[in-house]
Amino acid sequence: PGKALGAGGSGRVILAEDTFFGRNVAVKILSAVEGTTGKDALVRFAREARLAASLDHPAIVRVFDYHADGPLLVMEHMVGGTFADRLAAGVPLAPSTVRHVIKSVLSALDAVHRRGVVHRDVKPANIFFGQTGEVKLGDFGAAHLGDLGQTRTGAMIGSLATMSPEQIT
Repeated sequence: PGKALGAGGSGRVILAEDTFFGRNVAVKILSAVEGTTGKDALVRFAREARLAASLDHPAIVRVFDYHADGPLLVMEHMVGGTFADRLAAGVPLAPSTVRHVIKSVLSALDAVHRRGVVHRDVKPANIFFGQTGEVKLGDFGAAHLGDLGQTRTGAMIGSLATMSPEQIT
């Protein structure tokens, strides 16, 4: 517990212990940002928490809790690391592993698209492996809710390297 699991543009994720349930969890902590930008980030972070917690699907990282005073998001800890970690290891992946990743991610995207949500940041660092090899999609911080119009016009949200050309334009 206390170990850094990752960091991104909106914050960092650390390993923590849920003493009540006796399990390790991943805690995403929003970076301290001041002014209007900080307020927008806090609104997006709370929206991510509500959205992710409402998605009950075997291929989506589960959210257990949200604390506005942190602000922080408590999620299941995916002990197998990320798809990015596995790609960076330089060891060729078995075709069955690649097929499993693709099927799991497509299943997760199908579930969120049916809810009117577009993830907008699907990349290897947001695809996680569990203890028994299950694959789950996480990090809904850049997601767009089609029916709610919850993103700012003209805002660049997502990872530039994996963004679609029309998003960049």
